[in-house]
Amino acid sequence: MRYVFTILMLFATLASCKKDKGENQNLDPKNQRKYDLMTNEIGSWWIYGGSDSSVSRRIATGRDSTIKGFFFSYYERKDTTSATGFVTPEYFGKNKNSYVTLVDMDGSMTSYITVIFFKDSVGIGEEWTNQDKYTYQIFNFDIKINSKIVDTGGIMTINGHTYTGIYHTLNSVQGKLSFSTDYSDLGTIKVWFVKGIGIIKQDMNISIAGVYSKIYRDSLLAYHLVQ
Repeated sequence: MRYVFTILMLFATLASCKKDKGENQNLDPKNQRKYDLMTNEIGSWWIYGGSDSSVSRRIATGRDSTIKGFFFSYYERKDTTSATGFVTPEYFGKNKNSYVTLVDMDGSMTSYITVIFFKDSVGIGEEWTNQDKYTYQIFNFDIKINSKIVDTGGIMTINGHTYTGIYHTLNSVQGKLSFSTDYSDLGTIKVWFVKGIGIIKQDMNISIAGVYSKIYRDSLLAYHLVQ
């Protein structure tokens, strides 16, 4: 998944001119505070099983990190089924009522875009837009993620465990070269999470005119929280 957004942008279709501004561009570093959707206490962990038979383990480091002028709670996610045991840094924060994460665009762990993925006191059907810029080699891209609250109190049984109070968000991904015009629809990323526990399920379905496609799902197998 580390290279998905790069591939999406490289195959984005060119079209006509329009300027957008996402809510993520209005964030103020002075309003950044501790992330509280899930614990970052040392000793906490989450294990996920993927549709590609992978198993990954997210751990809470108990540390904070400052990137692009904003401080984030820092987590690490390790692929336990690969020979390399690759570790992916993960960053989560809160800015006023908005929950924010950083998306690694190309696997370099240096090219991040800021994404608001949830907000306090949101209801079913509420929507917002994230927009950011990204440079890959000589190409400049505009990326847009339209987010929507699908459910705020769902119930779901995953791997033998029943979760309640589930929030479900739908994120529609679009992209274009910066000098072009309208965005191209590239697919969706769905996320289910529970406050206090964290993400319990993800579902990505990306397709680009038959040239590239990526279907991936994972779900929570087990977790341990230190409060």
